[in-house]
Parts: sequence; C-alpha cells; structure tokens
Amino acid sequence: MKNGPRLAPLPHLMLVLLLAGAAGCGVKGPPKPPTPPAPDAPGKLQARVRNGCLEMRWTAPEATGPEQPAAVAYEVMEAEVVDGSTPVYRVADRTRDPQYQTCAPAPGGRQLFKVRGISDDGRRGAETEAVAMTNAPPPPAPSNLQARGGDGFVELSWDTPPFMPAGTGFNIYRSEAATRFPWRPVNIEPAPGGGFVDGPVKNGTRYYYEVRAVAPVPGARPVEGPAAPLTSAVPADLSPPARPEGLTGIWTGHGVELHWLRNQDPDLKGYVLARRLRGRAEWRELFLDPIPQTMYIDRTARSGAEYEYAVYAVDEAQPPNRSAASEALSVFCGP
Repeated sequence: MKNGPRLAPLPHLMLVLLLAGAAGCGVKGPPKPPTPPAPDAPGKLQARVRNGCLEMRWTAPEATGPEQPAAVAYEVMEAEVVDGSTPVYRVADRTRDPQYQTCAPAPGGRQLFKVRGISDDGRRGAETEAVAMTNAPPPPAPSNLQARGGDGFVELSWDTPPFMPAGTGFNIYRSEAATRFPWRPVNIEPAPGGGFVDGPVKNGTRYYYEVRAVAPVPGARPVEGPAAPLTSAVPADLSPPARPEGLTGIWTGHGVELHWLRNQDPDLKGYVLARRLRGRAEWRELFLDPIPQTMYIDRTARSGAEYEYAVYAVDEAQPPNRSAASEALSVFCGP
C-alpha cells in the first residue's frame, strides 16, 4: 500500500492567519444595542435680544416614526464663551412650552444657547444651532412717533435719539390690538431713522404701531431697545373714481333715456345721476343709492321741459368717494 503525497509544512505566520480566519468565520460577537430613539431638533428657532433679555421661540419637532418620537419637553442649554476654549454647555432650564426668556446674562460676557427636545421616556434629541448673545446696553427709544393713514398704506415718522451706536436702525411692529404685537417686525431689514411707509394694508382698519431702535452687536444678536409710545392710524381710500364720459340722452315720450360709458375703476360701486331745469342753479339727485348699470330712464321728466343731466361715479370706500361730474347734457322733452 502506497502512501499519498505529503504536504509541505506551511510557514508559521501563514498558519496563524488561516486559523484566525477560520475561527472568525461564522462566529459573531455580542449584538450592538440599537440607537435609542430621540426627537429631532426643534425647528424654526427664532431669537431676539430686547432690553437686555434674550427671548427664544421654536416649533415642536413632530414624530416621524419609531426612531424619531415627539418631544414632550425641552432643555435650554447655555455656555459662556471664553477665548481660546471650547464652550461647555449646561442645562439652564427645562420647559414644556416652545419658548424661553432669560434676563440675567453674564455681565459684559458672551453666551451661547441651544435647545433640544426630550421624549416622554427621557431621551434627549438633536440640538438646534447655537444662538449668541452679548450683554450690550440697549439703544434708547425713539420719540415723537406719529402715524398718518393713506390709501392702502400708513406713513410713520419719529425722532431719532441722539448718540446712537453706528449702524443702528429701527424695527416697526404692527397690530390690530394695542396690547399684543407679533414677534416679527413688518420691515425685513432695520429701517433707517426718521420714517417708514407700511403697506399695503387694508383701508378702514385701525392699526397700532410700536417702533424700537435696534443696534448691531459684533458676533452676536442685535439688541433692541424700548418702544416709543404707541400710535395708531386708519388708512382710507381718498382717491375718487374717474369722471364718467360719453353721457347721451333722448326723450322717448315716456321719459328721458340716458346712457354713458362704463368706468374702469377697480373699486367702482356705481353711478348717481343729477338733474336740473335748464338755466337753474340747483342740481337734484334722481336716486340716493348708486346703480351699477350705465343706463337709466328718467320717468319723472315732464313733456315740454328742458333738462340738464350729469352723472357721477362712486367707489366702495367708507365713506365713499365721488368723482367729478360728467359734462352736462341738455335734453328737450318734446311734445
């Protein structure tokens, strides 16, 4: 009986590698725990510094699945900025409302704030971007704030305080109630001093305004100062419609039939006709409420008389604006 060929011995290092690979094949270590579910970062974070206080608000992150549960509370984290060091955050407050205010910043220092949501089982979620605040003195309030209503706009004017920091502008806040103003101003960028035109706004509505100076702060949020005393105005349409044109009329035996051209004014309500005996000074309106038609039959005209007619256009404003009278038309009511 013959022996088969003998294998040459493998080098020691190769043998060790083969044995290690064979040992790892099909053998698994302990399973890693799944990432614990946590809320997404709060959204639409807004922040402002007003009169030395930081105010923040945000929207609640919604549940998007088992991995991103909803937040039931929030942690506001704060860190003081020290030159040359990494900010170390601490929990400054916990709240269930999506807003936060602090009026005790570090004197003269710079602070960073972040917000994160907490799930109902205590999981802490992703953080918002940091908001920087510096305890800079707020600018003074403007004075002599006045408002004048126009046609679809309100014109504001005020006196700028002296000795304002360079780059200071003004934020304008508008409300239909004198006790509550929105978070955002009506201006996109701080307005320069002296005045601002707010529009378009609705005619006939009273609007209240507050104006605050806002000073830039390098590397942090700008600082708003106190508001000037409130003012208000009611914009109103003071522009009359165009004068009607093309008035014609003819005696029909049963009245005077009148026609005119239609006005193109977008806020036109209708027309009013006036009449007088030819040569008389006093005009009398034939009806009180404007009519939308561009034709009218005056059935009160008497045979044998000669009349003068004029038509006015009236708009939807309150009180309504009336156009200039059309060119007068003479009509003889033949027998």
